This record gives sequence, C-alpha cells and structure tokens, in this order.
Amino acid sequence: SEQQFQQIKEFFTESVITSTRSFCPGYRPSKRPIFVVGMPRSGSTLMERLLAAHSQVRGAGEDTHMAPLVGKFIEAGSTLDGGRLCTKLGKKYFSRMQQLVGAAKDSPVHTVDKMLRNVMNIGFIYLMVPNACVLHMVRDPMDVGFSNFRQPFEGRGTPWAWNLTDIGREYRLLYQVADHWRSVLPDGFLHDVKYE
Repeated sequence: SEQQFQQIKEFFTESVITSTRSFCPGYRPSKRPIFVVGMPRSGSTLMERLLAAHSQVRGAGEDTHMAPLVGKFIEAGSTLDGGRLCTKLGKKYFSRMQQLVGAAKDSPVHTVDKMLRNVMNIGFIYLMVPNACVLHMVRDPMDVGFSNFRQPFEGRGTPWAWNLTDIGREYRLLYQVADHWRSVLPDGFLHDVKYE
C-alpha cells in the first residue's frame, strides 16, 4: 500500500541502513538464499524453475518464512538486541528454508523464495541476510497488467487485480519501492531480470 511505501521510505534511508549494518552484521550462509520479487505474472515461476534446475538450488515456492521475522525485527525497535538480532533472525530464516526444501543439515542448498511481496521487505532481508541475491522480475507494464487482469486470482493478496486502474497503481507502487531499495542499498544486492 502507499502508506507502507511511505513508512519504508521514512525508515529505510541510506544512513539508517549504513549505521545499522555497522553494529548488526546479519547472517552470511555459504549457500546464499535467492529471493524472487515483483508483480504476479512477471515470469517469477519460470525464473524459479530455471534456478531450481541446478543441482544446488531448491525452489521453496511462495511459502515464505520472512514475514514473521520482519515482525520480530520491527518489535525489537532500534535496540535490535545489541546487534545480535539481525544475525539470529537471518540464521533462523536460513534454517527454516533449508528444512522446507528438505536439505540435509550437512549439505545445505541455495533456496529460492518466490514470495513476490517480499519486495516490501528487501531492506529487512539485507539486514538479516546481507549476502542474499534478490531478483526483481520486470515485464512490460501492458503485458503484466493485462495478464493480471485475465488471471482469475482467488482475491487473497491481489484485490487490485480486478481493475485495470488498480493494476496500474500496484505496478507503479512496486516499481517505486524497487527504485527506493536500489537508491539506499549497495549496488549488486537487487538485480532486475527482464521477462522479454
């Protein structure tokens, strides 16, 4: 929502991210998690399948464990448990995702988290798992808009998909959010992947 985006812009400034990173290192697993974010119908399922074709990558679908951890992060406020919270939550996320995809404890794999709404959580992802790879799926606005309009979503999480004007607003909002993350996070953390 617009309100959520305003809160992101107000809280996640470049200086806040830099100062938080200085005392809150996060967790850096050897097998980097991969996040696929963006609009529905933008090629995210195809991307997950392509990545999961590699023997060291497992797709976890849209059943993410990031959202509850973001809530714990927000509850902690500015203290972040003296910086330990970023690492603790990053480790918890990594462990849960490894369990979800059935990876052996002594043989971790890269996981693909395809919860598209994680576009709103990229700042939290960076603080918890700073070596993650975030792929932002980009598709022509008319194509992705019409594809969303045609798709009979169940309504959960996509109430905007039944109206072309609302689809346009959602598209613009998600791209503004991605642009914000690009402006405040280090180069190379967020990658645009074009569908066409």
